[in-house]
Amino acid sequence: MARAAVADYLQTYRFQLYDSSPVGGVFMPLAGFESISIPQMAVETQQIDEANWQFQRSVIRKANVAPMMLRRGVTWSDADFWNWIISYVQGTPVSTLLGFVEVNPRRDLILVQFMRAGLVGDLPGFEWLLEMFSVVHSGEKGSYMPGKIWYLKDCVPIRYRAGSDLSAGRDEISISEVEVRPSYFEELSLGTLFPQGAELLRQTMEHFL
Repeated sequence: MARAAVADYLQTYRFQLYDSSPVGGVFMPLAGFESISIPQMAVETQQIDEANWQFQRSVIRKANVAPMMLRRGVTWSDADFWNWIISYVQGTPVSTLLGFVEVNPRRDLILVQFMRAGLVGDLPGFEWLLEMFSVVHSGEKGSYMPGKIWYLKDCVPIRYRAGSDLSAGRDEISISEVEVRPSYFEELSLGTLFPQGAELLRQTMEHFL
């Protein structure tokens, strides 16, 4: 029996970045990224002696969130990465020929990795889920829905690269980069919001489809 699409592993090329910051977004729209590094969190611990227990116990000191890299192709009209980092460096609105543009240097971003909805949309009661989360992907209406969502809180830019190194011997698309550091992030999925329901759905889909 074929495996249900909902049981497939997530693929790296179906993703979208959204801006949930109160002030107007830097990215208009948040699309066209060549790649985005995945969120990472590391925990720093220390060892303590506990009464007459023979072994040491690990306790948490703090958690650190690693920087993330956003990459996309360079166009003559795109200055989003530059506007973001210079606003953070100077602490003032960005000056342009038409006046000042308010750019929030601290941004709350939402990174979504999509999954194929597949047979989910054929199940009674799941049509609304497919309709709500179906997105435009690769220029066609596709049956995709969020598989995992990362809420990236208080992101600030810490490194900017204007584009690829220039060379008369290569014919390549120039890629700009901005490295951002979130203060923290949260992961949202069916497994984090409703673990028992996620496991039940997985087993049901694998058994009946």
